[in-house]
Amino acid sequence: MDDARPTFVWGTSISVEDVNDAIHRFLRDFREASSSQGDDDGLHLHTEGKYEKLIRQVIEVEGDSLDVNARDVFDHDPDLYTKMVRYPLEVLAIFDLVLMNMVSRLKPMFEKHIQTRIFNLKTSTSMRNLNPSGELSFHNSKLFVLLLATGLI
Repeated sequence: MDDARPTFVWGTSISVEDVNDAIHRFLRDFREASSSQGDDDGLHLHTEGKYEKLIRQVIEVEGDSLDVNARDVFDHDPDLYTKMVRYPLEVLAIFDLVLMNMVSRLKPMFEKHIQTRIFNLKTSTSMRNLNPSGELSFHNSKLFVLLLATGLI
């Protein structure tokens, strides 16, 4: 009898499985609001999610990254957005795993690794406004982690 216990992000009460499920729902289900009601493209937006379509495009061109708008994450799941901002390295790693699982289901023989690139956070701090010492040093370490995890976009 397997005793499946949830896995947590070290030092937090964030369940890896819950974040994984939330990311999967987001990538699968997020749809932009249709701007025109009589448009044929509006019908297509309701049948395939925005990121499903983008994933298919990345596979088609054999790209190496999927750009994810953080505002879309917030609109779809504010709790996931909060976790993404508070634990960027951990959540981004889970994003990449979920993305690659979706890619392998869509095209099992796809060999490239696709990375998630998050952009358009709701708030940001100018690098020139960061203080290298004192109370803002925590923000500097978070910035360093974000730069390591995502690169400059």
